[in-house]
Amino acid sequence: NGENGLLVPPGDAAALADAIQRLATDHGLRRAYGAAARADVEARLSQDRIGAAVQTLYQQILGDLALSPTRDWA
Repeated sequence: NGENGLLVPPGDAAALADAIQRLATDHGLRRAYGAAARADVEARLSQDRIGAAVQTLYQQILGDLALSPTRDWA
């Protein structure tokens, strides 16, 4: 909240309307939130980062299989 968007309490229609109005009338705020959101996504969800996470997951799974009793996979 306040970094790359606005949070409003669930079910609070007045707070939602206020947040929409604020964004609708403040071009600079929309641009700033948009840039911050993009930077966050690029940092956390880059191809390299996702690839590394998937590789780590596979290594953990394969390591667990290597340690488990022999199984008939057929």
